[in-house]
Amino acid sequence: MNSFPKSYQPEIHTYLGTLYGQQGEWSEAIISYKRALAGGVNNPLIHLNLGEAYSRIGNYRQAEKSLLTYLKSKPKDVDARLRLAAVYRKRNKNEDAIKTLKGVIKDNPNSLKAHLALVDIYEKLNRDKEAAGAYEAIAKLSPDNKVVHYNQGVLYFEMKQYDRAAKAFSQVLKLDKKDIDAREYLVEVYRQQKKPRQALTVLEELIKLRPDYMPYYAKAFELYDQLKAYEEMTKTFARAVGKAPEQPELRYFLGISYEKRNLLVEAIHQFEALVKVAPKNIDYLVHLAGLYEQIGKTEKALKTYQKVLDLDPENPKAQENYMRLKMQEIGG
Repeated sequence: MNSFPKSYQPEIHTYLGTLYGQQGEWSEAIISYKRALAGGVNNPLIHLNLGEAYSRIGNYRQAEKSLLTYLKSKPKDVDARLRLAAVYRKRNKNEDAIKTLKGVIKDNPNSLKAHLALVDIYEKLNRDKEAAGAYEAIAKLSPDNKVVHYNQGVLYFEMKQYDRAAKAFSQVLKLDKKDIDAREYLVEVYRQQKKPRQALTVLEELIKLRPDYMPYYAKAFELYDQLKAYEEMTKTFARAVGKAPEQPELRYFLGISYEKRNLLVEAIHQFEALVKVAPKNIDYLVHLAGLYEQIGKTEKALKTYQKVLDLDPENPKAQENYMRLKMQEIGG
């Protein structure tokens, strides 16, 4: 520095500021840039770089001042305006950030960064309607971005705009046929719309994608029951039990499906298998005893209720039914 004439030294400070910034030494960069300005260097980029340096050390008030100074000479600089919007957000000046981003979008309608920054603010402020409008614009700019459509669908779902949510999630599935999350939302969308058949169709696809995930089967059972589609219920759960015979929940659903179809012998086979897998499950035992009663197997029903009472002597249902069957037996 001392080897240069004093008239050149401010320019050297500018160069030093840039070098410090490239190395991430932001405090040193700020000192050098301030010396360059004090020495009379008239370069707007110094203010832009100062804005970046102040942001990096968390001094957002000074970052704002530096960026505003730069934008007086370069008012259309998109990158600087985006940086300023980010600084406004750090200072919780959200309305200023929104105004700045809207200005960028007005001048540059295809600025994806500006649209994304704007929708992020709206979401943080829970301004769902404005966020939805911003997502519409983003989806037009980036029609093949499944994340955009997914986020759009989630927002519409939370707003209870289920038709729009279904459209957004369906678009995700066009872009990625194996997407799990969008399908899970789509099931809930159709359930909210009282469209159990559509919900079930999507759920069956989910079961194929994740055959070991038990919550899907519980929802499927509920939807089959709602539709009274008991043959379909049987096929689905028979297939599932064939793949996972030791999974009690699946066998339980299969047994119930047979019972719904009044195929009581088949239902009993499933519950007999169930109590072998889970011999201390009182609910399974009580249900099995009830099935025995329905087909007139009173002795087996009594023995099964006795097993329940051995496990839970105070079980009211087992007590009542055991006593009733015993009385019938004595009366007979």
